[in-house]
Amino acid sequence: MNNIVSVKLDSRYASTLGVWQYDYGQVLRITGPELPPAVEVQFSLTEKSGETLSRVGTTVDGVTEVKIPDELLTHSATSNYRIYAYIYLTDETSGNTKYEITIPVRVRSKPTSPAEDPETDPDLFRETVLAVNASAERAKMAEQNAKASATEAGKYAASASESAVTAEKTKEDALRKVGEKKQEAIEAIQNQEETSVGKITTRTDGEIQRIQNQATDSKAGLEQTITNADASKKELEHSIETAGTSKTALDKSVELAGTAKTELDTSIREAGTAKTALDESTETAGTVQETLSATVNQAGALDTSLGEEIETGTQLKKDLVTSGEKAVQDIQAAGSEQLGKMQAVAEAFTDDREQIATNKKDIGSLKEDIGNKAPAIIKKASGKTIIINDSSNLPIKILSGTGKIIITGKNILNIKKRNEFIPFEAKAGTLFTLITNGELSEGGNVLFIGENDENVWFAIDKGKTRVSAKIGGNVKGYKNLLSTKEGLKYCFSVGENDEYEEYVEQVITTPVDSEQLKAIHTNYPTTVLTSENEISVEYVADTEAYIGKRIKEENQSLQKQILEIQSALISQKISGV
Repeated sequence: MNNIVSVKLDSRYASTLGVWQYDYGQVLRITGPELPPAVEVQFSLTEKSGETLSRVGTTVDGVTEVKIPDELLTHSATSNYRIYAYIYLTDETSGNTKYEITIPVRVRSKPTSPAEDPETDPDLFRETVLAVNASAERAKMAEQNAKASATEAGKYAASASESAVTAEKTKEDALRKVGEKKQEAIEAIQNQEETSVGKITTRTDGEIQRIQNQATDSKAGLEQTITNADASKKELEHSIETAGTSKTALDKSVELAGTAKTELDTSIREAGTAKTALDESTETAGTVQETLSATVNQAGALDTSLGEEIETGTQLKKDLVTSGEKAVQDIQAAGSEQLGKMQAVAEAFTDDREQIATNKKDIGSLKEDIGNKAPAIIKKASGKTIIINDSSNLPIKILSGTGKIIITGKNILNIKKRNEFIPFEAKAGTLFTLITNGELSEGGNVLFIGENDENVWFAIDKGKTRVSAKIGGNVKGYKNLLSTKEGLKYCFSVGENDEYEEYVEQVITTPVDSEQLKAIHTNYPTTVLTSENEISVEYVADTEAYIGKRIKEENQSLQKQILEIQSALISQKISGV
């Protein structure tokens, strides 16, 4: 969703990405700490003075959302400003400010019909907080009941599991006993049959009858064994029935848990519906009132302004006629007088122009002579951030300091390092230029970190290829927050720049020995050295660039002197001295 402004609270202070002036319906989404189900968020345009507007934020699954007051986004500012949001936690006896969130706002032209958020009635606001918290408490009780039901269901499930195991064991024992008894009966019958066959020729009818009786007894034993097996089967069926009863109880517990969860979801939904209805009602009433008041004020102002303009126009017409006649007379008189004086000044300028032309010719000759004969020019520089504009792409003579040093060309932006702090010292008013490699920008920011850890924003709009602006404070580094796409590259440099340059980088860990120093070089024509610590460097300057710079400085000084002399001559000749 485009109206979501996200922030993660890793510490007591945090900042979001920027939003546009005259946006409305913006929602601040907060993650990080565990906040109450309903939390008061106070909004203000000033950090250390003024008053705040309070809104209710709701927390679901560890994510808190609160609407940013529309009227703070419609503030009639003409330059970028900030909205401050304070997380304010209260109970029955106390209230505490726990977190501060900074929301940068970029100004834009005012739309014809901006949406405005009315002020919230304080009593109605407090009632809303209480209502939401009450709903949250009901939801919490429903959640606890659901957990208790789930625990009871777990107990029934364990009981059912034990019954099922017992039933399975009883079934296996019964089947095993039936098999053993059946086998014993078969073996007994076979033995008796063999004995009877062996002795049938020698036994009397009495013996035969006795054998038959024994067979009958064996048959009765087999039938008893079968009866016992049927009893075991009935025990098995009873165990299975018991297991089924336990399962039914488990299903009932699961059903109760589901009902409790449904009640929880309903309570949360009802709380959200109540809050939404309240926000819509207050917003509608405030909008109607604001619109009516604005219409009345505009009508009164228009009537007053129209009368004043008619009166002013009448007097202006009279003044123009009078002053015009006098101005014509004054111009004619002064023109004749000044014409004579300027003719004399022009004659004096002729000699000055001839001298200036001679000076320019001598300067050009000097430049050519020095460029042909000058030896290597060694220059020194020091600081945490060193910008060299006359470097020669030759090895560095001396590099001293401690820690990591990054050496680049005029492009100081490594697009692979996003949201990572890069040390870079610059004073307030320093001009920076951001250009692309010809591709249209996706928008975003370079976030400078001020010397007091404040945010100093440098932005480029989507669809642009270049932006140049001065920073508004002293900075100690920056973070790359620019949006990217396939094929899009950025060049970020100090001063005016109209040409894209690829990013190059040498990473040096000092101190370095003489052999390591041979591989370290400057870039042409611009080299930037950055470090978290103080460093110093001696390098070979580009002769032409160095001499050209010096000649330009001398020429500017000479031109300034000539202008001062000419101004003095004009003043003297006009005054008649």
